[in-house]
Amino acid sequence: MTTQNAKTTMTGKQSLFNHNGGQDLIKAMANMNQRMTAIFVEAGNRSVEIMSKTAKEAFSNLGEATEVRENPADYAKAYSNFAQKQFDLMTRTAQDVGELTQKAGTDTKELTSEAREEFSDKVAANAKETTDKIMSATKEATDKMTSATKDIADKAVFDKVAFDKAASDKAASDKAASDKAASDKAASDKAASDKAASDKAASDKAASDKAASDKAASDKAASDKAASDKAASDKAASDKAASDKVASDKAASYKAGPTSKKSK
Repeated sequence: MTTQNAKTTMTGKQSLFNHNGGQDLIKAMANMNQRMTAIFVEAGNRSVEIMSKTAKEAFSNLGEATEVRENPADYAKAYSNFAQKQFDLMTRTAQDVGELTQKAGTDTKELTSEAREEFSDKVAANAKETTDKIMSATKEATDKMTSATKDIADKAVFDKVAFDKAASDKAASDKAASDKAASDKAASDKAASDKAASDKAASDKAASDKAASDKAASDKAASDKAASDKAASDKAASDKAASDKVASDKAASYKAGPTSKKSK
């Protein structure tokens, strides 16, 4: 960029003036050319210095803004600081270029005023043309620097928007994964709960069936025992009745025995 500006400056020097007139006019013009060229060279060099300094600081700011950070929240702060630094840089650059333009214009106007007094209207017009070229070149350099700085700031804003979108997408993805995990856990818990309820129902039914079976067995045992007891009781009663009858018959026989003998 410096080489290009130097070539532009040289080309500008070669096209600034047109020497005509007599020897005295040529000498006077040479003197004015020297002074005018000094103003132009000083303005050009100063413009190059301003642009070079601004470009270095802008790239330095961009380098700091794009450094890797551990905390994602630090990126937003970094881009905010970068935008503020770029704004301050553009403000300083515009002020420096404005002061340079004002000084170059003032010096040129003073030289032009002196030239008007010493030379003809043609020389004055030539000086004015030179002034316009100087101011135009300075303004062009300022416009280019402002445009370059704006491009850097716009890129920083674009990068921040892209970073914010990536962070938002990641948060949405994490939330979706968390929701799915919660849904899967709820389904797993419900399945486990349903199985536990089913197992309990089966266990309760088995216990109920066993209790019913045990009761039926107990009832049958009680019924069998009652029937056995009744049969034993009936048999005992029958045996006792038979025994009583035998005893009664025997007693009757015994009682009838002696009487019968007496009859005979």
